[in-house]
Amino acid sequence: MLYQLMSNHPISKSSSCNASKIGFTNIIEHENEWSLEVLAPGYLKTEISMEVEDNTLKIKAVKKQEKKNYFRNEFQIEDVKRSFKLPKNIDSDNISANLESGILTISIPKSELAKPKQISIK
Repeated sequence: MLYQLMSNHPISKSSSCNASKIGFTNIIEHENEWSLEVLAPGYLKTEISMEVEDNTLKIKAVKKQEKKNYFRNEFQIEDVKRSFKLPKNIDSDNISANLESGILTISIPKSELAKPKQISIK
């Protein structure tokens, strides 16, 4: 399952790898859920959309930028798309997300089938 989540790479307009770009993701497995921490600096909640289609989580971030007469412009926030193939044993109806301090945290609950079961010995 972890391989399925990790096998995707950030996609952006630039082909160079830069750790400050949106989309870099930490994937954490907990007993009852997976958590994704997606780097999203400079984005508002209204500029990020997510959907699950064909067992794939799709994240799209589009920055609404006003035109400015820059004297100097050293950074730009780019539009980004990420997709993650999800394991089959998740509860896609209860996926939730929270954006705080430039980190989009997505909670993906495991289905009851994926949770460890204790077997009693008689």
